[in-house]
Amino acid sequence: VISEQLEDENTEPADWIRAMVETAEQAQGEAKEEMVAAVTELTDYLERRKSPLLEELDKEEAKVETSSAAKVDGR
Repeated sequence: VISEQLEDENTEPADWIRAMVETAEQAQGEAKEEMVAAVTELTDYLERRKSPLLEELDKEEAKVETSSAAKVDGR
């Protein structure tokens, strides 16, 4: 996933973070631990900086969760 992002020069920062999270979710063993630690460290840094990037990702995640819940409820 990350290598695909490297090939695209137009990749946005939010897309990089999404790729890191997806890679961490798919990894196993020590690689998973290292990816989760890297994503956690980056997230903590962005929270301390009150990053608009992190706020954007949170809003997108909330939209996805709301949409998924509506589909489950049959709306």
